[in-house]
Amino acid sequence: DFGHDGARRAVDILFFDLAADEPERRRSSRRVLQESLGKLTVKGNDLPAFASDDFKWLVALTYTKYAPALVSSAIPRLSQALVFERGEVLRAYVMALHYYSGLDMDLQENEHVNLSSILCDLLSARAQICLVTMNRFSDLKTTIIKYVCKDFKSRLVSNSD
Repeated sequence: DFGHDGARRAVDILFFDLAADEPERRRSSRRVLQESLGKLTVKGNDLPAFASDDFKWLVALTYTKYAPALVSSAIPRLSQALVFERGEVLRAYVMALHYYSGLDMDLQENEHVNLSSILCDLLSARAQICLVTMNRFSDLKTTIIKYVCKDFKSRLVSNSD
């Protein structure tokens, strides 16, 4: 057992590669995370739909001994990785961030998920990729629309004051 700090350092290296601009580094990092975390038993095997075999590690991460630290480390890197991914990987990352935002977990101060802002930035930067991916995955489309509408409504209310 490497302890809290050791676990955090180990996943930081892998999460750093998740957001690398080289596709092979991202694929390798996902493969290592899946091989190491994907075999963990998730309570009741009740996995969200996005957590298929290749992405089970995104949920299994929340069942580790140091889950708050590891999820805190994952959030900024998954957010950064969105600009490089498409299709099923993009869906899995957005849905994982959505999943993390609903957890009752003691995350580090600056690591809470502001998914509305992340998704608005993503839609601005990669509108066509998002459109194609949203048309392919209805759960992703519903989630993005929910958060973007929430963000617009909150901005309208704050601007009217």
